[in-house]
Amino acid sequence: MKKHSIFLFLSILNLTMLNTVKGFAGNYEMDFYASAAEKKADSGVGFRLKDKADISAIFSQEFKNFKYNPYDVQRYGALLRIKKEHFFCDMTLYAGTLRYGGSYSRLKNPSLASPSALSTVSFLQAGIKPALPSFTSSKRQESAAIKTPVFTGSYFEDGTHSWSIQKSTPHFSIAISGAEFIYGRKLPKSWFTKERFFAEKKYSSYDAELCFTTKTKANTELTSCNAAGIIENPFGGIEKSFAWARTQDSFRISNLFIQTSLFHAWTPLMILPSGSKPGIKNQFILNPKLVIHPFDTTLKVGILLQKNEKVKTPFPYNNYGEYTLKSQLAYSFNRTKIDIQCSTSYSEKTGKASYRSKLSAFYEFNNFSLKSSAGATFSPERTTFTFSQSIAGNGAFSASVKLNSSIIYKEGFYDSSKLSCNASMIFTTAHTKWQGKINLTTSF
Repeated sequence: MKKHSIFLFLSILNLTMLNTVKGFAGNYEMDFYASAAEKKADSGVGFRLKDKADISAIFSQEFKNFKYNPYDVQRYGALLRIKKEHFFCDMTLYAGTLRYGGSYSRLKNPSLASPSALSTVSFLQAGIKPALPSFTSSKRQESAAIKTPVFTGSYFEDGTHSWSIQKSTPHFSIAISGAEFIYGRKLPKSWFTKERFFAEKKYSSYDAELCFTTKTKANTELTSCNAAGIIENPFGGIEKSFAWARTQDSFRISNLFIQTSLFHAWTPLMILPSGSKPGIKNQFILNPKLVIHPFDTTLKVGILLQKNEKVKTPFPYNNYGEYTLKSQLAYSFNRTKIDIQCSTSYSEKTGKASYRSKLSAFYEFNNFSLKSSAGATFSPERTTFTFSQSIAGNGAFSASVKLNSSIIYKEGFYDSSKLSCNASMIFTTAHTKWQGKINLTTSF
């Protein structure tokens, strides 16, 4: 008998007010939400207050089996911005179950991700970037952070910390970052294991980055972002650290964009702060893109080639390759946009290939817009078909509805289906904004 799961999410108030008190003008946003789910949380409530100039706060609480536990707050956070006029420099203070991006992500996992063929690589993101949690983000440990134009530091409830020293300009950035993580590998119950045991304690990770961009009068632009770092080896300490380096470069000549990315690990079997061992030795990405404007329209074409060289474990450690090819075409004319994506991947380890395709169409009317998409994924083990249809309105009062569905086949036989419906309404006046959302998902 198939298991049915229903998830209901309701965001019931989003209020924006313009307030002027004694000559001080602030744009405040208050956001409330409530949720109910069958598995993870039976119910929940949330609150967010945001002053775009000085202060923001968020609170989210889930109730297990509809029971309130004041000591189990899922997500909360607050930040306070101190202006340079009131202090010797601009400063932002954070506290709560914060999220961290920028170089913090590289300190945890320095390998390259696989973007889409027309994605824009974000450069000049120097140093660690703290941020408040969202209502639906995963639960994180409590931490406090301070951020200035040249220094970012944070302290976590488990006793670890992170820091970065950075300097950024519109065309240049440099940063040095470091962090501690607690992880380990438990001693197995059986006498034979493929992975060595190491104690759970604090391990360090460091990296340095240098980014720059140059422009010429010939309508050309070069952007380069380079980083290198070390991750402490649990079996040899900081003296025998895992070393890595990566570079991301983008070169533009008129309407042609060429992006390349390289990653190399001197110790491919490095143990990441997550405790995992991906075994990546080399990565290479080549991504040329062309943007032209024929007859007052816009045509974008992109191709992405990626090769991952990995190390097969256990002994003997043989190298094998994983290959990915992606292509994407986006054509915009009048109020219409058509997007076509295709990709294929192959692994020398398994000798198997998978294929994926997706077609999307968007059309904007005077008072509303339509978007439709259909996709398919084929692999030797399973086949998945996805469909999506959405309609959204414009104006002071607007509503949107989105339907998603997927059908999964395993080894040529029907396995399961999933259907979801998202609806939202927004009403805007001169000083207030009301927003409601509901999401219903069922599997069968």
